[in-house]
Amino acid sequence: MKFRLIEKEKDVKSINKIDKYLVIEKNDYKYHRIQYLKEIIFEDTFEPHACVMSIEKGRIIISNYPRILFFDLKTKKLLREIKVQLLTIYGTFDLHENNLILYERYEFNKPGDLICKDIDNLEVKWQIKDISIKIGEIYQINKSLVIVNDKMNLIQSIDTEKGEINWQFDISQFGPYRNWDYIKREWQDLPREIERVYYYNDKIIVTLSRAVIALNPHNGQLLWKVDLENFNPCDVIFKDNIAFIGELLYFVKIDTDKGIKIFERFDPKYNFIVEGNKLTQITYQGMTFYKDYLWLARNFNGREFLLKVNPLNGDILEGRLLDTNYTCYPPLFYDNRMYIHDQVWDLYVYEEIEEGQVIEEEKEEEEEEVFTQVLDIKGEKHILIYSETWNKELEDKLEEYLKQYWVQRKMKRADEVRFVFKHTRGISADTLYDEMIKFLDCDRIRSLLSAIPAENVRLFAGEDIHPEYQPYFLVKYFREKEHFDKIFRVE
Repeated sequence: MKFRLIEKEKDVKSINKIDKYLVIEKNDYKYHRIQYLKEIIFEDTFEPHACVMSIEKGRIIISNYPRILFFDLKTKKLLREIKVQLLTIYGTFDLHENNLILYERYEFNKPGDLICKDIDNLEVKWQIKDISIKIGEIYQINKSLVIVNDKMNLIQSIDTEKGEINWQFDISQFGPYRNWDYIKREWQDLPREIERVYYYNDKIIVTLSRAVIALNPHNGQLLWKVDLENFNPCDVIFKDNIAFIGELLYFVKIDTDKGIKIFERFDPKYNFIVEGNKLTQITYQGMTFYKDYLWLARNFNGREFLLKVNPLNGDILEGRLLDTNYTCYPPLFYDNRMYIHDQVWDLYVYEEIEEGQVIEEEKEEEEEEVFTQVLDIKGEKHILIYSETWNKELEDKLEEYLKQYWVQRKMKRADEVRFVFKHTRGISADTLYDEMIKFLDCDRIRSLLSAIPAENVRLFAGEDIHPEYQPYFLVKYFREKEHFDKIFRVE
């Protein structure tokens, strides 16, 4: 299975699937776009930090504090709006069927009040005072709210109509877990913590320190417990009756029906070569299931790779370099496309190409050509660069030039070497600044910047800079436009 890059979108704050729709939020969460397959069915701009709460019953529900907006999915018309008033700076709110659920906290990470209001008249139906809820850990399961009470190590189920606690499960009954302190070089007994809560196949499945448990959602009864002696599980991917759990070097499968561990892998020596890069210390966190395989986006030595993983045993079957140097969220697959979202808010859209599929672009598929020429003009090196877009080949050549002229050569002036880009459809003065700063600030290039001789760095700084601080100083230096324009420009 192959993927080819077809689009790059900037300033994307989040991308996720809600039911059968793809939701993209941009520009400080002001712009929202909803797609069904490749068709844009809704887009609008709201106040900063708005978010799509749900798409259900023919409605799009958007949080746009202090309002909740209800739009008709077909006509896009505003059907209704509810004004929400939070009394505390750390308050949060959500919808659960016909109820508005508020959690008012006067101090960060302190107990607060859980309040349920009728969505029609906003009258208070019930209130639970001084309850401690782990941030973001309110789950809507059937007619109940399931919360993580982190101060009491409890998982609690609350009846949304009456505000009564249906049941609670105390994880402290499992006792502390043993953890090796590498600094003190001794074993420590630590209290267990709850990591994630999932509702799957009519079970509440919880990851916690050194274990995974399953609870009956109706009465909170413990159905099973699987101990994991060497790591704390966090995220879980489900497929049929199998739960896949990954951590550094660990790959575990649990049968969720029987509550037994059916496979565990730990292989510190395991490695895999992708496009000449030897990948070691494989981390199985952030997995996604797609077309019978597990997929990972993983960063090694400042380069981001896509890995296709065998769900039977955790073997990497194939991999490829991605078009970003930054750590990414788990790959998202939708409508034969793969969406890669990195930590600097760039979204890369790849189109799936089935094995054996013949398309015109594939017949003549080659790396996009990047042309460079080095001119010596009155003792200055002018590196002329032509590329239609910012791409991997361009970054590889820039890396080689930076190494050649900044690291391996003694410079006489800070602006002795200048990079001159030809204005093209993909490279302009504005795009060059953004892309170049991101390139200089990624881990891949930071190691190169730290290797620049002190005398060369002194030409930029005007003073001695500690080698460990060099990368941060140089990025900060080039963020100032007047310094950037002396070295990098578009003509």
